[in-house]
Amino acid sequence: MNIRNLKRGFAGFTLTFTLGLFLFTIIYDGFNSKSTEFKRWVPLLKQANVTLNHCDDSMTTMRKQEVPEIIPEDVVFCKGCKEIIAKVSTYLAEPWKKQNNKLISELRKKGRGAELAIVTKGNTPLTSKIVDPEKKEMTVSPSLFSTFPKEPPFTNQKFDSCSIVGNGGILNNSFCGKQIDSAQFVFRCNIPPLTNGFEMHVGNRTDFVTANPSILVQKFHSLQKDTHRFVKHMEYYGNSWVLLPSFNHISQVEVCLRAIDILNYTRSPLRPIFLNPVYVKNLQGIWRAHHLKERRLSTGFIIVNLALELCNSVDLYGFWPFGIHPHNFKPLKNHYYDERKANKRYHAMSSEFENLLKLHKKGVLRIHLGDCQPQQSKPEC
Repeated sequence: MNIRNLKRGFAGFTLTFTLGLFLFTIIYDGFNSKSTEFKRWVPLLKQANVTLNHCDDSMTTMRKQEVPEIIPEDVVFCKGCKEIIAKVSTYLAEPWKKQNNKLISELRKKGRGAELAIVTKGNTPLTSKIVDPEKKEMTVSPSLFSTFPKEPPFTNQKFDSCSIVGNGGILNNSFCGKQIDSAQFVFRCNIPPLTNGFEMHVGNRTDFVTANPSILVQKFHSLQKDTHRFVKHMEYYGNSWVLLPSFNHISQVEVCLRAIDILNYTRSPLRPIFLNPVYVKNLQGIWRAHHLKERRLSTGFIIVNLALELCNSVDLYGFWPFGIHPHNFKPLKNHYYDERKANKRYHAMSSEFENLLKLHKKGVLRIHLGDCQPQQSKPEC
């Protein structure tokens, strides 16, 4: 009996020792791996900042960022951040030069945004079926059909210069408002606030703004009782086009129709339009061939693709998907207009941003991640 207990005790000790050794190995390897990661990336990130601080690629932008003595661990261990920051250092440090690219020809040929991006009476007839990404269907009723424009609004239009303004916290204290508003056509995302001092950083001119149904639901309580506040907020955008991507989910069509009814009732000069799911499907096919395998494209990314068809030059502001500034490594807010901290982990849109960064490198569009300054303050490079 004693021998049996002794054997059990020895077996228990052996198991405990083995598990302890295993856990120690994992912790040690993890610490050692982090140490190796830190040693590997710190010099690269410091070099990235030295390069970026030297001279900017933009005609009217200059970056004056202090290179930090210590690279925060949040940067080194932020999943996806460091790799993209390193690419930013390479791509944005080179002088930017506009170049023609076969992607734009592909977008015009296969995407056909000028004629298909917006739902019209011509491309979506009465009683036709609309299918969302979840394969849910709805029939185009007379009331829905009456909200469609007769013809595509941008078929015969070409803009010399376009600004596309995301809502990233990187725009805070950027003083890019004047530069943004200087474009011939300005796109904005998700009906953002443009007053209370934000205008000097993000501008206030708007020609085209998106309004995701989720914003109407969350910010304006599905327009059941916040109609006055909604109408007041929408006055920011003058007579711009308001893009409603409601057919991403058939269930969201109702709140979008409510928004249109309110705007019509108050005789708003705004021009609401629907994003065409056929166009979105075309874009997904194009980008899948370019190895972007996101299940759904973000509205901002879709607008960039449309702008590449409509504009001779495209400049992006506020498109930075991480919670850490790529130059000074300081923490960023999620949006320029709120206090919510950005997620420091891998962002769902970072793969889209990486593709936009490649387009910047190829001269297809231009990404701005620095602070905007007057032309005369730009140093010679």
